[in-house]
Amino acid sequence: MHIRPSKPDALFSFSVASVITLPLYSFASSDPQTLQGDPFDTSVLLWTRAEAISPAGSNALPDQSVPVCVSYKISTSSDLSGEVDSGSAFTSYDVDWTLKVEATGLKPDTKYFYGFADCTNPTTTSPIGTTRTLASPNTPAQEVNGGKPLSIAVFSCSQFQAGWFNAYGYAAHNTTADIFIHLGDYVREISHSVCEVEKENVDLVARQGLSDTLSESKKREAVWRVVGQQIVFTQLSFNGTFDVDAWDGYRANRARILDHLYQNEISNTVILSGDSHANWVSDLAHPNDTSYDPVTGEGAIGVEFAGTAVTSSSAFGSNISPTDADLISSFLVETNTELQWSEGFFRGFFLLSIDSETLNATFYGMENITFANLDAFPTAQFVVKNGQNRLSRPVADDNVKAGALKSSVMKV
Repeated sequence: MHIRPSKPDALFSFSVASVITLPLYSFASSDPQTLQGDPFDTSVLLWTRAEAISPAGSNALPDQSVPVCVSYKISTSSDLSGEVDSGSAFTSYDVDWTLKVEATGLKPDTKYFYGFADCTNPTTTSPIGTTRTLASPNTPAQEVNGGKPLSIAVFSCSQFQAGWFNAYGYAAHNTTADIFIHLGDYVREISHSVCEVEKENVDLVARQGLSDTLSESKKREAVWRVVGQQIVFTQLSFNGTFDVDAWDGYRANRARILDHLYQNEISNTVILSGDSHANWVSDLAHPNDTSYDPVTGEGAIGVEFAGTAVTSSSAFGSNISPTDADLISSFLVETNTELQWSEGFFRGFFLLSIDSETLNATFYGMENITFANLDAFPTAQFVVKNGQNRLSRPVADDNVKAGALKSSVMKV
């Protein structure tokens, strides 16, 4: 968002956003534009854009070749008094007047307020934003977020041309999300061919890094291992065909990760996925492993929550009806062993609520993305209990508002 300066001769106004991530996560801010950076429990990335405006009585913009100095401050007070960190930096035309700074020296698990200003005219300020740091890695689980459940809103695939980003507004206004995470395709879609090349280039390093992080997490006795990544992890067969841009195109690597979880008895792993433009909820297990029971969930080693797109069209077809989408979902949950719920019509997001004993996941469907609104409803809710390594049964309490549950279509 932008504000007009308080003085008529000021040359810039500011928009404001903050960036927070969890380890192994991609992320988004409360502003539709998104950024990436290195998150820590004692620092956070802050972002702004200095928008050039004309002086009073003139249509001319400032000299675009001159860099602009922007100051920032962060505080635990809403009026930014008693600042904890402050500084200044320059931005310029070649980066579209955007600026990203890292506020440091912060306390873990703490809410902060922050703002930006024009160094040469301190009365030209941004709106005051809010942000927070994460708990330190060794914080006892019962003390994270002040002992309250940590709430995480998860998004994916925000194609600008496909509709309004209503999911962001709904999450901001109608949930108590502490953190927004975006798993990829932040503003526009990118070619899958590029994704494949990038994934092959970093695959070995990324896989080993993930395995090491999972083991380290178990070693320090973390309760939950929440892994954010872009593509669907569970095997999904569409009449015998597979999406090779998902983990189904990298089966050996997926098997190694699952082997690592099983062989090292790493519990409470929850994989978050996006990219597919549909909703999928599954128990984690080796494909075609007869030791896994899809009815009870016994034999699973974790769960996967894969969310639909904010706006990008459905994987089941851009003009598909809810009825036809549910028919496809019914077929898929019946023919894919680990898949427990599928839904392919609604655009939306999902919300995690996590404490030391329970992880709850609520999926939201947006009523209409053809215009700006905050109309949405919960399509399904799931529970995972500490130590169970599977979705709690009955899955979704045998009650969903859209899509299909395995329990509703399985032949007895």
